[in-house]
Amino acid sequence: MKFLLLVTWLMHDQPASNYQVGFSSLEACEAARNQLIKDAERVRQDRIDHALQSGLDQIMAKLQGTSSPSVSAVCVAQ
Repeated sequence: MKFLLLVTWLMHDQPASNYQVGFSSLEACEAARNQLIKDAERVRQDRIDHALQSGLDQIMAKLQGTSSPSVSAVCVAQ
């Protein structure tokens, strides 16, 4: 059985970015899904760290809200 990783990236004031990737096993699909979730968290944290270093309270508030990137990723059987 083959699997698809369906991915949607969401950013404030940007259109959603969607794509899909095929995998030959559920394990490989789930590993890629977990890495995407880690990547999204790393990007969010990098943006927060940058705002803190800059001392920009307004940007910090925005980063913790809607401007942080979010990812939706799900593995489905094809």
